[in-house]
Amino acid sequence: MSNAKRNIIFGVILTGCILCSLLQTSMNTALPTIMAEFNITAGTVQWLTSGYTLAMGIMTPATAFLLKRFPTRKLFLTAIGSFVVGALLAVAAPDFATLMIGRIIQALGTSVVVSMTQVVIFNIYPGDKRGSMMGLYGLAVGAAPIISPTIAGLIIDAFGWKYIFIFTLVIGVIVFIIGAVFVEDILPTEIQSFDTISMMLCSIGLLGLMYGLSNITSYTFFRVHVAVPLVVGLVFMVLFVRKQLGARQSFLNLKLFVNAEFRWGVIASMLLYAGMMGASILIPMYIQSERGLSATLSGMITMPGALANIIISPFAGKIYDKLGIRKLFIGGSTMLLAGCIGLSFLSDTTSIVFIIVMFTVRQLAIGCMMMPIATWSLSTLSKTATVDGTAILSTLRTIAGSIGSALFVSLMSAAAVSGNTISGFNIAFIGISITAAIELIFAVILVGRKKL
Repeated sequence: MSNAKRNIIFGVILTGCILCSLLQTSMNTALPTIMAEFNITAGTVQWLTSGYTLAMGIMTPATAFLLKRFPTRKLFLTAIGSFVVGALLAVAAPDFATLMIGRIIQALGTSVVVSMTQVVIFNIYPGDKRGSMMGLYGLAVGAAPIISPTIAGLIIDAFGWKYIFIFTLVIGVIVFIIGAVFVEDILPTEIQSFDTISMMLCSIGLLGLMYGLSNITSYTFFRVHVAVPLVVGLVFMVLFVRKQLGARQSFLNLKLFVNAEFRWGVIASMLLYAGMMGASILIPMYIQSERGLSATLSGMITMPGALANIIISPFAGKIYDKLGIRKLFIGGSTMLLAGCIGLSFLSDTTSIVFIIVMFTVRQLAIGCMMMPIATWSLSTLSKTATVDGTAILSTLRTIAGSIGSALFVSLMSAAAVSGNTISGFNIAFIGISITAAIELIFAVILVGRKKL
């Protein structure tokens, strides 16, 4: 394959990935408006984000099978097609339930496109180019979800929240047409049967854990809303893990966790996603609900951070190619912790400039860490194992993002019940700061000094 053809195919798939990722957090800015329109609580409306990422997480393990079983072109077009169908349903949604269904359908397509993009990088580019290409990919899974609230804020104030879906619907149709023309079959396929039992065990397990953890700040641990789903989730996940370890052809190759660099890279990515997704919901809620500012201003406040993330991501990939992961990981973790601690001191009179600076520091840190950590962990695997490795990494960090969204919003709501809403935001960001502190400990102690 020529370099030009390789770049064209990657460019089309990456465009689809950016489009799908834009909608991952675009609803964050719209949450206060949707709460008022459908008369629902913050705990309910946050499922538009956490439920979306949960559906992605549940679907992602199946993408390892799909990428091996079906031709690249057909799979890409099917995924973009489902994204378009979900957008149509959301545009026509008369109630919250219908809107939620549309979001879930879109999430299923998004999980395939996001995973496919990573696998394509590791299959068509040589090792010395992967860091740079993963830096560009970081614009999709990193910067796109961050910049989308800004775009969404402008759209909401000008036209209404449903126009977010109209916008993505039009772009989705264009990407589908271009993909039908340019995308070719890249990944090798093999005939294999779908492991339905493993998929069910994984789905029920993840759903149980997610639901139980999201309720843990609203109920005592031994209440049915927490204990039962957590126990069910743990039991089903144990059964899933045992089945994978004992199977000759596993649904998801969990034996890859024997690789220490891959294992720590996955855990670090999970912590990063949990804090990132939690903050992406809390900041718009604080700006609009607590400070009474518009959706557009909410988006503009987060814009500098989004731009910083976009600028740093490609450079972070190049730095990784030259220096390895350790310096990026330590520097990024330090900045992340500083930004999170700063946001834990929010008040109803906090300077907007201070919020912008702290949020931008966080986004710079995320840009330095997200794709380099993924590249580092996946680069330690064999080429044939990257499909399973990508599925594992994408699944667990997406689930962590979903849990982070639900857990930190629930923590904020629970702390705010006592009367002081601001204290809820403070406590939630203290929780996010703890995840950043753990990241820094990982970087200093567990990440080797050698370049991988």
